[in-house]
Amino acid sequence: AQADASKGLSLNIEDDNIMAEPGYLEALAKELGTRHPGMTFTAENGIDYRFLDIPVLEQLISLGFRQFNFSAGTISPEEGRTLRADLLAALTRRCAELVIPSVTYAIVGHPGETQEMFDEMCEFASTFGFDRINVFAYSDEETTSAHEMSQKIPAKIINKRADILGKIALEAMEKSLKCEIGKDVEVIIDSESDEHEYLLSAKKLLWAPEIDGEIYINDRTADEELMFGKLYRAKITDIVGNTLT
Repeated sequence: AQADASKGLSLNIEDDNIMAEPGYLEALAKELGTRHPGMTFTAENGIDYRFLDIPVLEQLISLGFRQFNFSAGTISPEEGRTLRADLLAALTRRCAELVIPSVTYAIVGHPGETQEMFDEMCEFASTFGFDRINVFAYSDEETTSAHEMSQKIPAKIINKRADILGKIALEAMEKSLKCEIGKDVEVIIDSESDEHEYLLSAKKLLWAPEIDGEIYINDRTADEELMFGKLYRAKITDIVGNTLT
């Protein structure tokens, strides 16, 4: 948990297994919110969206959840956790409607992942219209149940699949950024940019911290000084590399 005098208490949920018992996470958030009014929550380490539906998502948001990271990995059918594209799409859209940042992670090469399962993930990533997809190649960790599973995928195939999906993710991001040019958006200015002292670093309200990148602020229409942490209306005029300006 992190405490900030200006923002109150915030708790990040690190283990998606907390969703396995129906109602537990909602009860936990409600109890903590009662004890610490104004407390907020995030799920930055990935949450198993298969345990969610729209009513549960909306309830968690009403209880103080302010960010969701969804894992879209094609996981072994032996565990009953194959991709549910329709559900993930619905949850992602609802988060966007409620201005709650959500990040989609794709883990490729999990033991038991077939070529058909991987192709399904690629098709979904190509057609849904994600702003961002973060791609990770599976690797064994001794403390996880997957470490003991059979049907391990050769490293050469894992790396090839990660490269293929990574290119799809990059194309999705570039397409999303190009669609932003000419739009007026609400942004929060965070700090000076690391790129140049005359550029300010900002992000859209819907963007997840340290995940979705930044927007360079390089001009202003009023004489007043721009303030860090303040909400502004900005017009997107260009792209520099993979960064909007």
